[in-house]
Amino acid sequence: MLATVTVDEGVVLFYRGPTVKADYFYFQKEVAGLDRLEAEAEKVQTEAREEVLREREGLFKKLAHFKHWV
Repeated sequence: MLATVTVDEGVVLFYRGPTVKADYFYFQKEVAGLDRLEAEAEKVQTEAREEVLREREGLFKKLAHFKHWV
């Protein structure tokens, strides 16, 4: 079995049947890994943003309390 694949700019790749299957599974794992990293990065970014907002809110509360005494 032989498969041909045309990619960007007319580049043609020739694959034997088992190689196509092996590459498919390899790239599926790579894509899943990148998706997982992206989700983790978004989670960290969201947690960092929430922490900054909590600190900001705390500072505003301290400022409001300070203004009350002045």
